Amino acid sequence: MNIKTGLNYFSFDVDFFEDEKIQFISAKFGMEGELTVIKLLCKIYREGYFIKWGEDESFLFSKKVGIEQKLMDDIIAECLKRQFFDKDLHEKYKILTSKGIQKRFFEATKRRKGVVAYIEYLLLPKNDNILTQNVNIMYTSCQHDVNTMSTRCKHDVNIFRQSKVKESKVKESKVNNISFVPTQ
Repeated sequence: MNIKTGLNYFSFDVDFFEDEKIQFISAKFGMEGELTVIKLLCKIYREGYFIKWGEDESFLFSKKVGIEQKLMDDIIAECLKRQFFDKDLHEKYKILTSKGIQKRFFEATKRRKGVVAYIEYLLLPKNDNILTQNVNIMYTSCQHDVNTMSTRCKHDVNIFRQSKVKESKVKESKVNNISFVPTQ
């Protein structure tokens, strides 16, 4: 089955530049920092709710954005320090994501026929409204090798689909239908 992973567009908070995290990026790196963060968000949402982020990705992205790699690395370090991106997931899996990114992504995809969610990367609690309302999530467990940036994944065969015929039944039992595959 071919499941679309990313978004074509995402919501952008009108108070984005008022957020203290972004104010620090602005103060330290100016408009280059702000624009880089916005372009990172575009890349993340284009791919889903996270992106792999290591030395190679940093190098390529800095060239694409038109800044020095050192500046790119400094911007990412500041974003991690200010918790714009989750530091623990970055250190453990070499990815960039956050609770806010995940919340917006799963809200935007709740009507899709299938959405892949990697358990190890989820920052939202299992009982979060956005996850429990999205009955189309296929949960996946992965084994990671951060040295080679390779990932092997095992998919849960339960892909939940909404049906107009069974709409009331889905609404009643959707919390019980979501199964999380434990990490190995």
